[in-house]
Amino acid sequence: MKRVITLVIATIVCTVAYSQNKNFYSDNGKVYWQKIYETDTDVSELLINSGRFSDIVEFNGIISARYNPTRVDLNGRGLMEVPIYIRDSEITFFVRIQQKEGRYRVTVDQVVFIQALDTQLSRKGEQTALEVYATKRDGSFKNIFLNTAADILDEMLTSLFVNTNTLGDDW
Repeated sequence: MKRVITLVIATIVCTVAYSQNKNFYSDNGKVYWQKIYETDTDVSELLINSGRFSDIVEFNGIISARYNPTRVDLNGRGLMEVPIYIRDSEITFFVRIQQKEGRYRVTVDQVVFIQALDTQLSRKGEQTALEVYATKRDGSFKNIFLNTAADILDEMLTSLFVNTNTLGDDW
């Protein structure tokens, strides 16, 4: 009986408190994207030279920055394959980068979609957090997010650091 109870509790904790997919995870109702990269390049130079980031600050080995609002590259996907909130919006987010010798971990949060045009459902400039589209009330991911938007956003976020190699979870 103890084994059954332990198994049920472990399953609930794994699926509700810390569900993860395609480098996204949800923790206490907030959505994060995290990936570890290997490179010999100075990470702050990558951010500055890209021209895509502002408010770049380095403190105690952690670099933080704001991604400038930009349309998501749909990589040739058809209109019906892309959720409206991605297709009709610009994206911005906060990024934190922790460095170790030869590698660094990128964590993205505070992802916000800024409506790029007026529609019947929203107004230009309207801002909506990713959590509205991605998570259920219990903090777990919506299937529709995992099946469509997560792939698109993961490709976009991964490509921001094209001069590097991915290391999986080896931090």
